[in-house]
Amino acid sequence: MVMMIQETMITNSRYLDLAWRGKYVFTPGTGNSQGCITLTHNDVTITDIEHIQNRGHYFRITDADNKQTLIVNIYAPLGYNDGKNEFFNNVLDVIANYAGENIILGGDLNITLTDSESLRTQRTEAEKRIAENINIKIIENDIVDAWAGHQGYTWRRGKTQSRLDRIYTKLSQYTNKKLKTNWILTKSSCYTNTRAQRKNKF
Repeated sequence: MVMMIQETMITNSRYLDLAWRGKYVFTPGTGNSQGCITLTHNDVTITDIEHIQNRGHYFRITDADNKQTLIVNIYAPLGYNDGKNEFFNNVLDVIANYAGENIILGGDLNITLTDSESLRTQRTEAEKRIAENINIKIIENDIVDAWAGHQGYTWRRGKTQSRLDRIYTKLSQYTNKKLKTNWILTKSSCYTNTRAQRKNKF
């Protein structure tokens, strides 16, 4: 079991030590990023933990059968500038370095990758350029969108909806018995219409 959570609102690990009985990797966030947590059960070994600024982390888990999987959990920057493009280049270059291993990449990409992923909003040219770069690198890394072929969105504000959250996998050493993707949207308790917390569960 691997559960990836973004925008956790948790700034230190004391709460996790009390609330979670398995293992975890935790990146405290600042500002809008507000932290990422990846939860696993106890029957794995976690190694090679690296944090991606304050926007996530990646690490290896080794299971009881000695199979290794690279886990990448991210909350990408907002906007469509060179910094965001560089962020994705760095993340996807990390994945390329683990090409021979099992891979799970999950998180809030804060970008739509095709026109069909936006409802009642126009994608800018800057967004399209960054998305094209991401799509090329996804193909090059041979990782598969877990929600391929499904309809729907993972974020909404009023009547505007977008698909911003994803889970990508490459699990050549495992047999997929069942794939079920469930995106959970929660309403903010604030007066302003803020981004909803999402849980990406594999």
